[in-house]
Amino acid sequence: MHNHHHHHGHDHSHEPFDSPGDFTLRESVLYDRDFSQRAFTVGVGGPVGTGKTALVRVLCEALRDRFSLGVVTNDIFTREDAEFLLRHKALEADRIIGV
Repeated sequence: MHNHHHHHGHDHSHEPFDSPGDFTLRESVLYDRDFSQRAFTVGVGGPVGTGKTALVRVLCEALRDRFSLGVVTNDIFTREDAEFLLRHKALEADRIIGV
């Protein structure tokens, strides 16, 4: 049920749709944006031993000369992931933090 108002000063409709529509017919909003002017957060997750930290290392090595990077590792028991990245010089030490 759609029982709340949308009178907030702009000129487009908030009427409910009967369906989500056809994805292939939607207008792409990605082509006219300059993504080099904004920050991104990339999360890497998965089971133990699947190569998450190795992937982060390779990404850092591939992107560090073109972008300003930082890594926050989330190893709840040890600092092993952060230490691995530091040991392999994936980034400068002040760009890696283990929490």
